[in-house]
Amino acid sequence: MPSTWSQARPNYRIGLGLAILLSALLAPWPWLGLILVILTAELLRRFFAVSWTRFLRCYRIPLIYLILSVITVAFEYGNFPPTENLLFAWGSGRGLFMTKTGGVEALLLTTRILSALASLFFIRLSCSMVDFMQGLKSWHLPEGILTLMELIYRLTFTLHHNLQTKIDSQHQRLGYVGLRRGLRSLGLALGSGFSAALKKSERMGRALELRLYQGSLQTLPKLYPNSGPAEKQIKLALILLLIFTGLAQAAKYMLWF
Repeated sequence: MPSTWSQARPNYRIGLGLAILLSALLAPWPWLGLILVILTAELLRRFFAVSWTRFLRCYRIPLIYLILSVITVAFEYGNFPPTENLLFAWGSGRGLFMTKTGGVEALLLTTRILSALASLFFIRLSCSMVDFMQGLKSWHLPEGILTLMELIYRLTFTLHHNLQTKIDSQHQRLGYVGLRRGLRSLGLALGSGFSAALKKSERMGRALELRLYQGSLQTLPKLYPNSGPAEKQIKLALILLLIFTGLAQAAKYMLWF
């Protein structure tokens, strides 16, 4: 299926991703967060040709931190509360336990984090770095910050390649046989990588000065001649998402009163 929304200007795609993030942070019930995750994955599949497998693969590393965060919210240690408020207890009178309130808060936190991550994945998978920077420039953000972001992005891949080359070379020389030797080899690789980063950043600064750097990196903007239909669809999706978020907030306050 053609990825029609990729024809829209980047600021529209970024705006829709930020709207999903706002809805994720304001979601009053866990099931709304799950709906946002499914909706985001389906939008990426339908309009940007990003499969569900690729989308779910993005959660691999964040899930580690999510599990640790949820555990600290869900579980408590101390004297057990009344039995009717307990969901889980380990011990006799005192120990590790989970209350109903803690379980609900942990579930809401989980779905909010998953949906917030989905919004960031939407921006990342729907926009290349060039598109992302062009979209931010259209919002008239400070040029110094945008230039710094772009330089850091470019430098990251160079440093990662150099560090990976050093580690591969150490592997070929059996530098990671045994824990003690492995830690020593890793320390040497990180140390040389740090010095290489300083030298690379210094050379990059000199190169910018020789090219008469005046505070911004000038690049040719990408043109989007057929962006009209895609941008109309994104606007409609943005409006519907904001209405959905507003209705959810109104329903929450109505239930309170």
